[in-house]
Amino acid sequence: MKKVVLIPDSYKGSLSSQSVAAIMSEVIHQHHPGCQIVSIPISDGGEGFLDCLLQIFPGQRIPLTVKGPQGYRINSAYGLLPNRVAIIELALASGLLQASVDNDPGLATTFGVGELIHDAILHGANEIWIGLGGSATNDGGCGLAEALGMEFFSKEGLLIHPNGYTLSQIQSIALNKISDALLKVHFTLFTDVTNPLCGLSGASHVFAAQKGAPSTATILLEENMQAFSRLLSQQYQFLTDYAGAGAAGGAGVLLRCFFNTTVALGIEEVLNRLNFDTILSQADVVITGEGRLDQQTLKGKAISGIASRCYKSNVPLIAFVGRLDLESSNFPLGLTNVHEITPRDIELKIGMSHADYYLKKALESWISQQ
Repeated sequence: MKKVVLIPDSYKGSLSSQSVAAIMSEVIHQHHPGCQIVSIPISDGGEGFLDCLLQIFPGQRIPLTVKGPQGYRINSAYGLLPNRVAIIELALASGLLQASVDNDPGLATTFGVGELIHDAILHGANEIWIGLGGSATNDGGCGLAEALGMEFFSKEGLLIHPNGYTLSQIQSIALNKISDALLKVHFTLFTDVTNPLCGLSGASHVFAAQKGAPSTATILLEENMQAFSRLLSQQYQFLTDYAGAGAAGGAGVLLRCFFNTTVALGIEEVLNRLNFDTILSQADVVITGEGRLDQQTLKGKAISGIASRCYKSNVPLIAFVGRLDLESSNFPLGLTNVHEITPRDIELKIGMSHADYYLKKALESWISQQ
């Protein structure tokens, strides 16, 4: 190996993408000290999105205290670039890592994301990139919209502070408190999945249980989301069946409905901004990784996007994952080989808490066979 490109995503709940890349680089240099390594910790819109883009674009990290997914104040941050572009990582305000272990996405809110948007506009941002991934929420974006001045009313005209369990109670939305500055902003939503808002492949059915929803709540959350979708269709002629609407519990839906908003597949946008194809053209091998390789990987996750680029450039792609739950026949085209780093006889929680050890061990085993 003369030139290796390291482009891992985070191992959710275990290692950041920066930590994964550092471990990979250390092990490879130990065995191949002359190897040229290009390290690119990546994000498809979820955890690590802000750090990923701040390594590409010189900018300022702005700390801010916001309302977390469960209502209490937490420390968060966003990025501000010199050209008045703001970078917001939803996971830093409304993510699972910001919630306690007993999270219920039906009660969780994206309000803190709206606070980040508001502060970015106060700092002069006229373009805002939002990474939609890793959320603890299922509120259709009503929380962030409320923080931006929208008001939600019931049939009786009562003000509602909506969440996933009360979406069906919304009968009208008031926009008169929206600022003129907000209306001038262009949003780009970096989605980490292509799922629609509703249906069997939508936000509630696919992701609510993963975020801690009680088993009995999924159907209710889906019914409420469908009622919310009908409201937007009937009153605002806005359809929510577009690819990516289900990202982050529908967090971007109201931004796309009422503001100047573009929806993009996160990993493709990030790779484009990295000029990844140029980097790839001189690589002998690419190494990536993430916490789990499963069916969701095929719905727009990082490895899927990277594999597509590697396939077109005929560069082998090796992945090191915490858990492998996908048959090799279903691997994304371009993914050459996958190594599951955590032994199956090890409890998953133990494997996650010692992910650095198991990653090093798996890498050393692979290198010894080259």
